[in-house]
Amino acid sequence: MHLVLRTAASQSARIWLDAEQQDLQPTIESWTIDLMRTYNTGSQALLYTTMQAYLKSTPSNILRCLQLAQKENWVLGIKLVRGAYIATEKRELIWGSIEETHEAYNGIAAGLLSLSYPGMDVEKNTAIGEKTEGMGKENAYPRAELFLATHNEESIRKAYTLQSSRILSGKSTIELAFGQLQGMADEISCSLLQLRRKESQDSNSASLASKTLVDSEEKMRLAHALKPKAYKCMVWGSTQQCLQFLLRRVKENGDALGRTGHWVEGFKREIWRRMRSSSGMKGKRVLESANGSMAGKRAL
Repeated sequence: MHLVLRTAASQSARIWLDAEQQDLQPTIESWTIDLMRTYNTGSQALLYTTMQAYLKSTPSNILRCLQLAQKENWVLGIKLVRGAYIATEKRELIWGSIEETHEAYNGIAAGLLSLSYPGMDVEKNTAIGEKTEGMGKENAYPRAELFLATHNEESIRKAYTLQSSRILSGKSTIELAFGQLQGMADEISCSLLQLRRKESQDSNSASLASKTLVDSEEKMRLAHALKPKAYKCMVWGSTQQCLQFLLRRVKENGDALGRTGHWVEGFKREIWRRMRSSSGMKGKRVLESANGSMAGKRAL
């Protein structure tokens, strides 16, 4: 693992360690924290631990990790998922409903992004890229980065909107990125670009009336900070090597697969829009609806 991390660091890559069932996870998490103490001491996180929001213990577990990162001055990298072991996990460890899991997931993300995580007591918060030289470790908000691995459109929209609003208003926040499985929720990945376009329009309107941006470097900094960071999870190898991974992903995301008809409609509209745009065609055309209906929005 040390060789993997050193190699990743040499290539400016990052490593996400996945979560397992609670019979195994405490040991994996302890091991991951020890590795973060060693490899996450620079300006960015090299290694991310995975937190499962469907566990009742996750909010307090994240608080414990934030306090460690603050005390020991390293970057806490968190990949936040809803959870993948609901069928086999001890029932008393999990929230009573999907709504409670949604609330926990969105609440964790909001607390981290707004630098106001419940239980943290700091005198000064630091923004993205803001230096902390001269500040006592006990006074600086712990450095953290958040990776939202989810197919839930509402969670993605809320997190990106919150981070963008804080950046545009000059408030502190942390690094944020998103990830979905390749071939699933691709329209949500693309929608992040649409959210960015909306933010760009807002930044040129009255929303920035109180903040004069005459400095080109400041404009570039804001543009970079607002750029949504969307990633796709891919598996590679032979069919035999990848089959178990792919079958498990399909099982875990059956509700996401149920939205395929909705995605197809969106892609058909986008293809037609691009064809019209490139050919200079005018007028409207109604495309036939694809078979399938939109399933309830439950995520990873």
